[in-house]
Amino acid sequence: MRRKLRTPALFVLIGSVLLLSACTRQKATEQIEGTVLDAAGKPRDKVRIFNRGDGLPPVETRTAADGHFCLHDFGAGCVWLFVGKEGYRFAAVRPKAGATDVRLTLVESREPPPARAAASEPTPLGEQQRLAHRLLEKLWGGGALGNRCYWLSNAMSRIDPELALRWAIDGKGDCADFIRAAMAEQIADKDFDEALGLLAQSGGDGLNALIRLARRYAASDPAKALRCIEELVVAGRAVDQPWRPGYLAEAGALAVRLGNKDAGRKLLDEAGTMAANLGLAQAHAGARGMVAAALAPSDLKRALQLVELIGADDGRDQFRANVAVAVCLQNPDQALAIAGELREPFSADRARLRVAIHLAPTCPADAVRVAEMVANDRHNHPDAGEKVKSTAFAGVAAAMGPRDKLLAWSLIDRALATLMAHGEPDASLAIDGGWPGGAGFVAIEARQIGYPDMESVVRRVLACRPSKKGRPGIRDASDMHVLESEIILATFLGLVDPWTAKKILQSVDEQSGLIRLAANPPLRLRWIKAWLVVDPMRGEALFAELANSIKGKPGKDDEYYGLVEAADLLASPLAEKAPYILPYYHDPDVGW
Repeated sequence: MRRKLRTPALFVLIGSVLLLSACTRQKATEQIEGTVLDAAGKPRDKVRIFNRGDGLPPVETRTAADGHFCLHDFGAGCVWLFVGKEGYRFAAVRPKAGATDVRLTLVESREPPPARAAASEPTPLGEQQRLAHRLLEKLWGGGALGNRCYWLSNAMSRIDPELALRWAIDGKGDCADFIRAAMAEQIADKDFDEALGLLAQSGGDGLNALIRLARRYAASDPAKALRCIEELVVAGRAVDQPWRPGYLAEAGALAVRLGNKDAGRKLLDEAGTMAANLGLAQAHAGARGMVAAALAPSDLKRALQLVELIGADDGRDQFRANVAVAVCLQNPDQALAIAGELREPFSADRARLRVAIHLAPTCPADAVRVAEMVANDRHNHPDAGEKVKSTAFAGVAAAMGPRDKLLAWSLIDRALATLMAHGEPDASLAIDGGWPGGAGFVAIEARQIGYPDMESVVRRVLACRPSKKGRPGIRDASDMHVLESEIILATFLGLVDPWTAKKILQSVDEQSGLIRLAANPPLRLRWIKAWLVVDPMRGEALFAELANSIKGKPGKDDEYYGLVEAADLLASPLAEKAPYILPYYHDPDVGW
């Protein structure tokens, strides 16, 4: 249930006067002084002290022989000072501008990380899901019809499938099959027969759920997986064209995976012949691509021939990427060659990243090699590829984390080092979250794999912010993108370190005036999402305020959907939250 909000390409100045009426010129006259010591209390010289993200321009210095430092040109208020030295843990403090007695202690990297404060622990998932339940009930109110019923029922199905099904039936939201399938997947471990019964009533959604269940049980319970395949073959043969060959091909590929090679290959051959005989209409592209991906591990040549029958404007490159992923475990270099043939550099990089993710659990060295090849960016900015590479390292780290934590942690370090190595990011790199958004994504991947020093991660993420918001009033699109990137970063960090995220949001609120009054609904919705993650009480109040303001008003579907998506963000487990913060982090295999 995903639909990207229609966000303008540039933040035009409609509403900017309201958004920034609270901004006033601050004289950059304050300085901060202090001393850097080691753990034994000895002053350390030549230590880099810098600030980035709290004003314009960035400032930096090195400590003197007695450990003393002095940084100039700050405006009023609290700022972050970052401390970096080889062999020591990256650290930060947040003094008030004008302070003269700041003391920083360097801690060697080999020392155990400090215990985290309670305020740095995010809201547990169970509490987030209970909040999401309340928010969705608030939106449902007296009921909903059409798209609104569909969105609400889908969102509630993750938390309370039985209530979601009642909503779907009452509101005629045309998603009852999807919800029955979701219910089946939730109860399959406890009552497999009942789950299969539900799936038999779930149409195409039931078939897709059978595929997911077969994959789930392929290693842990092959007998259940085979029953899913049997049901998939029977139900797939009853499906109307063009999707019949797609489901038969999936069944065949799964049968081969489970060791029933003769039956599986027979199904694949039947599906391949059927797919080749489909027409060339756009409506047939998806089914043909589905067969190609399933067929690729056993007959790559035939799979690529099927892809060539798909029009360039009908998703040929996406289906070619799926084929690359399907063969990567057998032949990583062949997969990379296929990815390299994609028309758009960004599409090729997405395919390489998906290949890396699939390789990570069993072929970590190959996965890292492929991640290192990810370098291009859809905006073709000379530095933007480094942001994409950093998210590639983080995605691979999350995929291999359960098996090789040390290597995964080292990839988190590489991801952050990649972002920090390029100095001050250009304001244009704040578009769609940009540099800060990429760093925030690295942070939640680090938490997911149990990185041992999350405080250091958060401090390095903060040091990746652009310093463009210190000018007296935000007057152009690049500054607006920076403001947006701060909100997106706060949302990511709210899942890792709510205390730090709250400081960012408070700074945003002080600079921007009342975002709730801005004529920019997408920005306001992102702001509400951030507060829901960082401070659920305040976030719920802001959510209710917007929900009440659009209640019963036509033409407000974008805002309504955005509120539903905010609940989806809360209800999702950590590994699935990124797409609800930034849609372009969504990928069938990666979440990027």
